[in-house]
Amino acid sequence: MKALLLSALLWAAILSAQAQPTQAWQQTHGAFVVNEIFQDFIRLKSNRLVGIGFSQFPSATGRGTQPMLMFFNNAGDSLRTVMPPPPPQTESRNYFAGTALSNGDILLVGSNYEQNIYASLLHLTRTDSIGNIRWQRPLNLPGYGWAYGFTSRALLALPDGGTLLTVADSYGPSSPSSLTPVPIATVVRLDSAGAVVWQRRYGSFHGNLEVIQALPDGSYALCGYQRTSPNQTQLLTGNGWLLRINLAGDTLSSRYFGQQVSDEYLHDVTPTPDGGLQLCGEYVPQANTGQPAQGWLLRLDSLGNELWRHYLPNPAAGKSSLFLRNWVLQDGKVLVSGARDPAVVNVTRLRGYVAAWQPPTTGAPPVLAWETSYGPLSSNAGTNSLLDPNGDLTVYHSYNPPIVGASGRDIGLTRFTNVGQPYVPDLCRTPPVARATFATPAPDSLVAQATAAGAGPRHAQLVAWHWDFGDGSPGASTATARHRYAPGVARPGLRVTLTVTNNLGCAHTESFFPFGTLATRSPLTEAIDVFPNPTAGAATVRLAGRYAGPAIRLSLYDALGRQLQQMPALGGTGAAGVREVPLRLQALPAGLYWLRLEVPGQPPALRRLLKQ
Repeated sequence: MKALLLSALLWAAILSAQAQPTQAWQQTHGAFVVNEIFQDFIRLKSNRLVGIGFSQFPSATGRGTQPMLMFFNNAGDSLRTVMPPPPPQTESRNYFAGTALSNGDILLVGSNYEQNIYASLLHLTRTDSIGNIRWQRPLNLPGYGWAYGFTSRALLALPDGGTLLTVADSYGPSSPSSLTPVPIATVVRLDSAGAVVWQRRYGSFHGNLEVIQALPDGSYALCGYQRTSPNQTQLLTGNGWLLRINLAGDTLSSRYFGQQVSDEYLHDVTPTPDGGLQLCGEYVPQANTGQPAQGWLLRLDSLGNELWRHYLPNPAAGKSSLFLRNWVLQDGKVLVSGARDPAVVNVTRLRGYVAAWQPPTTGAPPVLAWETSYGPLSSNAGTNSLLDPNGDLTVYHSYNPPIVGASGRDIGLTRFTNVGQPYVPDLCRTPPVARATFATPAPDSLVAQATAAGAGPRHAQLVAWHWDFGDGSPGASTATARHRYAPGVARPGLRVTLTVTNNLGCAHTESFFPFGTLATRSPLTEAIDVFPNPTAGAATVRLAGRYAGPAIRLSLYDALGRQLQQMPALGGTGAAGVREVPLRLQALPAGLYWLRLEVPGQPPALRRLLKQ
């Protein structure tokens, strides 16, 4: 016991001497006139920050809401605010989650509150990188289809342009005599156009999954809570819930954490270097008693066994705390972001909280490396924070005005530096392998089929394919592709390439020769020169000086195999010296063209020509 105590004291001394994070800046936005609230917070490829949420406005029944996007630069300065008006007959509309897509667009999910049915209905919106709407449409789910639970980071972008979405969808009435719907955890896969590929419901009523996290084995971890009643008559209590699924929505494992008398809620999950998971959330020792919550850390090994857990002590009686995000840092610490009541009498509003913990050694509790609070005493912590690879942490919060008579809530952004660089798992350690089979039903036709094998790690699946048929055509983006070549193009030596991408965003390219390989170059391609190549308009086809074979017939084709020109033959019996044929491309559009060479008794050959 003495040794463990000395070890803990030694760790505390070492950690207290380490560098503390620095608050680089803090920005506030708004005029305290209406409530402006972020539900999510993301970073774009352009390095801009985007707050996703809503703004309130006066309405017939009190205060309606209007969806809102706010764009910031990396110093927290406001660049642009976009607030599309709600559709007719819509009392309120908001965005509660968003994600940046691979092409730079933003996909948003939110809800409408309809005046005539008094329900929140899900909707999808896709914008460009500055918030201009490309399309918006309802997201109709079976059952009641009412949006019950909204969480930030509920959207995960996929490499094929689609997304995974988790939401607590209201499935049906809570009892035969009641029309009040109850929530059930629902996961939806959407394609790049926002259409539903599949949807699954998990657990039982009164459940919600808040976060989707891709794992190195190709699966996905989701966490949240499942509320149950021990004997169907007592009040509901919540258990922390960890679910793992594959891209098809199949359940790989499902586990609950908690007891019948307490409330446990999980708000974040992230992979660890040893193949395990780090989770965080909040814990209430006695459910339904008004007891304050405590921030909760939980570490699992690669088999799902619990290694350790830790509850954040509250600063005083009646004070509460919760952890909303956690990251594993490269130095092994666990960084958390959340909220904590200040140790101030008569102040109960949560304040932003950031801290780092050193995981415990055997038998010892974790050691607090450092902690700090941010925002005014009247602030509420945001549900999402951004940790950059360089160790900069950006957090957001909303807060009530310090102005007498003002009634709105505004937005605050705070940047901390030197919090620690995050551990980033190598999702492509086991990359996919491009494999294919081919059939040639006709001399100039090809049927290509990408095989299902070689997707990468155990639970990975291929989601994108791209074929390059070697003739300058646009190619194909399906697992099975059919292609028709121009006359004479489908020959030995023609290279076809396939690039496959799995659901983790890992890609691999392989080359194939479906018509066989060439041992040597064709003598015909060596017999002529084409210059300049590429050309801006005019070119010359010249017969090589040493060529003494039969006449070579020349014809020009475009990339689709259509003959464009028939030119005089070069050489032939009695031909002496070098002969030239002008090639005029001025009237043709820029692109790839083929010069077909033919002599009697020999296979035709092709020379590539590029018009700029």
